Amino acid sequence: MKWVLIAGLVLGQIIDLNANVVDSIFFQLRRKLLIVHAQINGVEQNLVLDTGIGDLILNKKYYKGKKANIVLTGINTSKSDIYYCYVDFALRSVTLLNSFALITDLNSLERKTQMQIHGLIGVKVLKKYNVILDYMDSLILLSCEKDLNILIGNKEDRFYFKYQGILPNIVTVINGKYYKWNLDSGATINVIGDHCHFRFKDMLVDGTYTNLHSFGSKATLSRHGYIRNLPISLWLLEPMETVVTNMEKYNEANAGKRTDGILGYEFLKQMVVEINFRDKEIYLYPKDGLQMSFYLRNAYISCSL
Repeated sequence: MKWVLIAGLVLGQIIDLNANVVDSIFFQLRRKLLIVHAQINGVEQNLVLDTGIGDLILNKKYYKGKKANIVLTGINTSKSDIYYCYVDFALRSVTLLNSFALITDLNSLERKTQMQIHGLIGVKVLKKYNVILDYMDSLILLSCEKDLNILIGNKEDRFYFKYQGILPNIVTVINGKYYKWNLDSGATINVIGDHCHFRFKDMLVDGTYTNLHSFGSKATLSRHGYIRNLPISLWLLEPMETVVTNMEKYNEANAGKRTDGILGYEFLKQMVVEINFRDKEIYLYPKDGLQMSFYLRNAYISCSL
């Protein structure tokens, strides 16, 4: 069976940052995860950039702290005890001094990547930034500027997102119905809630079952396959590896309107994605050959760009 990792959740802290700075950060793509070098208490460490969590989260293998009165619940419904501590964090111009951080078991991440993973960088660390994720060039751009248009050209596609709690949540229309998706760079595979399985049956190619991992060491056996021709905004995407699982516990753990699925690496790799956390906007820059979708009488046709 295939081994899959989904990282997701939860609470957080605020950042101090230098204005009018653009950071260019090259990342290492390791088993579909974005690994960056950041400093914890002045020591360079390996951290995953993860838009599917809120806080800075550290690996309990390397950090100790006090017991917290919360529990992390992963997409696979596993629960992990939480501790907390205060650290100095730096990622180029992003700095957090004596900042609150959560501590939990990230053993599954280290097994997945076969490397030391010291923690996860969540969206609260980045919420005053424009963040550009370019998987094709292994590049992340961070800027406090309102608009990065001068850096990467005219915006091909722009749409607004809302938050499910603290996580960016986008909406698509498929066969006249609205579906909500969390945008998660810490998800190595897309996820669809099992309540949507029948509605997407014409798009899904079912395969075998796979183990779905998150926090802790527990795995959940989930239906694995591919979703084809999923239209996101203007774009008709290439087939994406996807699992179908129950998302009730995930939605309960994330305040706000429930989400129908998670778009992770399989979506993000297909285009350059710019997330403007302050203005709640996402801009998409598709790679050559991606198709544009046009809706007509609840069906779509497509033409190659």
